[in-house]
Amino acid sequence: MKYSILFKNEYELNKNMPSFFVNINADQVVDAILRNDEDKVNKDIFYTPLKSIDDIKYRQDVFKDLDNRDVYVEFNSTISRLKKIYDSFKANEYEANTSWAGKRTLLKQIDAYIKAINRFRDFLDKTDLVKSEGLRNFGIYLKEFTNKNEYKELERNLETVKNVIKGMRYTLVFNGCDIYVSKYEDDKDFTPFISDALKGFDWDSKREFNYSVNEMVSSRLIDHNVLNALSKIYKEEFKALKAFCHLYSAFYDLDLYRIVLEAKFYTSIHFYLEKLESTGLVFCYPEFTDKFDEESVDSFDLALAYRLMNRGDKIVTNSYSLNGDERAIILSGPNQGGKTTFARQLGELHYFSLLGMKVPGSYAKLHLIDSLYTIFKTEEAMESLNGKLQSELVMVHDLINKATKDSFLIFNEIFASTTSLDGYELTKKLIERVKEIGCMCLFITFIDELSTISDITVAMRSNVSKENPMIRTYKITKEESNGKAYANAISLKYHLAYDEIRRRIK
Repeated sequence: MKYSILFKNEYELNKNMPSFFVNINADQVVDAILRNDEDKVNKDIFYTPLKSIDDIKYRQDVFKDLDNRDVYVEFNSTISRLKKIYDSFKANEYEANTSWAGKRTLLKQIDAYIKAINRFRDFLDKTDLVKSEGLRNFGIYLKEFTNKNEYKELERNLETVKNVIKGMRYTLVFNGCDIYVSKYEDDKDFTPFISDALKGFDWDSKREFNYSVNEMVSSRLIDHNVLNALSKIYKEEFKALKAFCHLYSAFYDLDLYRIVLEAKFYTSIHFYLEKLESTGLVFCYPEFTDKFDEESVDSFDLALAYRLMNRGDKIVTNSYSLNGDERAIILSGPNQGGKTTFARQLGELHYFSLLGMKVPGSYAKLHLIDSLYTIFKTEEAMESLNGKLQSELVMVHDLINKATKDSFLIFNEIFASTTSLDGYELTKKLIERVKEIGCMCLFITFIDELSTISDITVAMRSNVSKENPMIRTYKITKEESNGKAYANAISLKYHLAYDEIRRRIK
């Protein structure tokens, strides 16, 4: 297996976005992470969850190393530089083959390439700040890479041609629009005279001097013509430059470039989380357990947090736990009370933990899931000739057939198109099937009675203000729901409370 900074074991990247991404707003999270990555080169990595705790820890440990500012600065600087060098190299390919200016640029690119690689190799070799297997192996990879004969030969030939070019000295004489190029012949040094003439100027002044350049004059054209003239004066030197550029016209190692693109996964996420953390939000590395005892403290919906951050607003955090035989969360509460946000929070929490990322909250202990399945009430195929209920039943049937004991299922107000009694019976049968499979699930429903129909269910509810039931707190708590406060809130909102009706009919 080739070295990978992302994968400890072989993985085949998923090219397609998972079906649940839009439901839990994971697509918005990924877009925000990659906002500064114009090529979107890492998107398929976000579609490829890791399958083992060992693989996740491999990636988590790299992130932990990068939490050290000194390590991150070196890492980010190297990756950014190598990416820019590659982009510049690809953009300059034609010029490198057709002009002296392009060849000079290629020489600079190769010089920067070697310096960036050697600098980071030496950093990884000497630092005691790097603990992760991923970054230690990167150091080994770079040592082996720079010990190859081809690389050493590139270094030697670069130094040779640089020394040859350094020996070229020439004079430019400007006469109006004409420029005369000639070999330097130990002409008189005018530096002392110029320095003496400029003594009266205040060089420490912060005054800005603005000037305009005649846009009719192309600096690239001047550069091109000066180099062409020099190539006629220093024939042997330019011959050496041409031979070097011909030999190394494809100097950039594509395997190294693959690693650079992988590494951008870390830097993009680090930059994204750093912005959220700067607002006071807390993130943690989740622990994983083989049991179903789960706990998350002060977590939140990443997509919502990012939107609120841009508006300068704060997000409400929520906690939850599953213990013993508890597998199914029955979440009820008023409309607009944060239930769907909580569902997205749990979906994001479990999925992004599989990418090795830090997750929202001060603490998280999670069961390692093998898949995430969601059905939200907004999912309805309008072009289908079937009714909404039948469409939902078909989706539930397909989902249940795919689920395993390690799956996590999210049902957001399904069966709402039928009667309460039918919805109760259908959901009851679905919970019985979930119990048989042994997986975790979250049901968002207005049918409170569902929370007591099985030993695997646990009741949670979204709360309203005690002083004013019409005000949502967006806090989700682990307690039975009775629905009374919500009915009162609705009646008050529409002026249907008992006292108001009595006043109006008197």
